[in-house]
Amino acid sequence: MPVMSADRPIFQPDSASQQPKDEPKAVQMPTREEMLQRLQAAGVYGITPQTDAFYDQFIKYTSDHQLNGMGLTNSWEFASYDTLRQYSPFIRTDIGAGFDTVIDAVTPDDEVANDAKEFRKKVLEEVARKRKASEPKPEELGPADSLNDLGRFSQARQIADIVFEYVTRKAGDIREGIWMEDRRGEDANPYYNQTHRGFFLEGYYGQISNLWTPWGKYGFGGDGSGSWKKATPEILERLGATEHMPETDTEMGTIGPIWAVHRIDGVEVPDPVERPGSQFIPYKEADAAWDALKAQYEADRKTSKGRK
Repeated sequence: MPVMSADRPIFQPDSASQQPKDEPKAVQMPTREEMLQRLQAAGVYGITPQTDAFYDQFIKYTSDHQLNGMGLTNSWEFASYDTLRQYSPFIRTDIGAGFDTVIDAVTPDDEVANDAKEFRKKVLEEVARKRKASEPKPEELGPADSLNDLGRFSQARQIADIVFEYVTRKAGDIREGIWMEDRRGEDANPYYNQTHRGFFLEGYYGQISNLWTPWGKYGFGGDGSGSWKKATPEILERLGATEHMPETDTEMGTIGPIWAVHRIDGVEVPDPVERPGSQFIPYKEADAAWDALKAQYEADRKTSKGRK
């Protein structure tokens, strides 16, 4: 299981009974220059500055060292902690998916490479099992929103529209007031912040521009400027919002506060509940449902305008 040493994760078996009887085989890892060449040949180095920073750190921990499978895995985790913790889970997951490819590319001994891959697989399975066991079961969360609920989708758009009622400036306008890039027509991102039901409103550096929904994180606002000091209390009042999480300074920036939305201009909505990570709706399913509702919503709006 992962434990912490100097604030970094180290993977170890759960008990002494899981230790192999014989000392695991180790191998002398290649030089820094050779490892870099191998990563380039594998097509993983030279893609982005973020991934290169990770691989440079991984090379630092492994090159010219004698390592077994557990040592390779811990070196990977050290490099991940050092270079990726400030980035989104999506980036960390994407790089993590290349573990087997990288280990095969840089490890001179197949047996040690296979030990590393099997060890990491077992550890991740154990971590996932424990995380799932600690999460509430679906039946404990109460009723869930349907991904095909046009009414709930329309409420998400209505919340975004309410926020934009307070956006009074256009880009480049030097008058007082709020400007924010309009992204209401964009899709939710199912990789992040799915809810079991209802909505959470997210602040970011004082700006209100994101909504957690059953389909994922709906970023209805982009870049912006101006003070939200007066607008925010009015928006929260109209949404019956209560604080769910305080504002937090992280390595990714100042996130929050996060507010639970309880009503929309006097109309009550279900008290929101976050969806546990192990119960996230698959990306393609949530994305397809959002696209279908978005098309229906836009068609209904055009029909409504035509009648007027």
